[in-house]
Amino acid sequence: MPSGDGEDTYVCTLPDWLQEKAEKELNERKETRADDIKAIRHWLEKQPHLQTVPRDDRTILMFLRGCKFSLERTKEKLDMFFSIRTLLPEFFENGDPMHPTNLAILRLGTCLPVEDKYEADGSKIVIARAAVQDPDKIKQEDIIRVICFIGDIILNVDEQTQICGVTGVIDLTGMTWAHGMALTPALVKKAMTAWQDGYPARHKRLHYINAPPFFESVFNIFRGFMNEKIKRRVSFHGNRFESLHQMIPVHLLPKELGGTYGNYEDMADYWMKKVLSHREEIMERAMQKSNEKLRPGKAKSFEDVFGIEGSFRKLNVD
Repeated sequence: MPSGDGEDTYVCTLPDWLQEKAEKELNERKETRADDIKAIRHWLEKQPHLQTVPRDDRTILMFLRGCKFSLERTKEKLDMFFSIRTLLPEFFENGDPMHPTNLAILRLGTCLPVEDKYEADGSKIVIARAAVQDPDKIKQEDIIRVICFIGDIILNVDEQTQICGVTGVIDLTGMTWAHGMALTPALVKKAMTAWQDGYPARHKRLHYINAPPFFESVFNIFRGFMNEKIKRRVSFHGNRFESLHQMIPVHLLPKELGGTYGNYEDMADYWMKKVLSHREEIMERAMQKSNEKLRPGKAKSFEDVFGIEGSFRKLNVD
């Protein structure tokens, strides 16, 4: 995410098919795109609590696309995105990819996007290996931080993903009760709020594969915090690759999932190098957040955003 404070030299040149998709699905118009970007920049300049956040064309356009070019929704999502980074330091501080904890997680390959290939609808496949870590040694908060490193890179540099969205494949191979117990309702609530309400990503589908028998109990925690749109886009495939392959072609999946796209080890090595090559940007991004002391009116609090008190009693996690 560039740190430019004003207009830059970015010029958007989408291929015709992608421009047509952006117009049809996101209300993006070449004729008014620059004016929309300027309108959001002008709004940001007047927000005293958002003075350290980027205001360059690329960043603003990313949020406009994530909000289907609704100016009001874009303002809300920008504000939420950078407020969450203030309210969840456990996710977003310690933002140096070279820190030993972050580096160890990168080596494990917990988040592995399929690079340079896309689904038929243009969306990007991102594989999450939810149980590759030792839950007694690595905290979920640290894993989420590293996932954000990778997610930010994808969204900032890949306009096709901004427009067409992300399809997630959650590989639960090796999941134990210890992994499940680490996914507390409080942590899941924070992560789901950040993902659904903060990130300007289009969430297309979620595929769960290799789930253990007890996973339904764990998933009920997630389900309780999912919005209705996401709930309708979830698929479970048990341990049957054939079921997954009916929805995602094999050339977009690694051999560990019965596909032909490389393997987890090579993908992890690629993304570790990719993240380290963006180290300075990632560290700069860790400093970009709201200053609630300067927010006009009432400062946004943890309870305002997450409302965790009392919410867990409504969840059925049995």
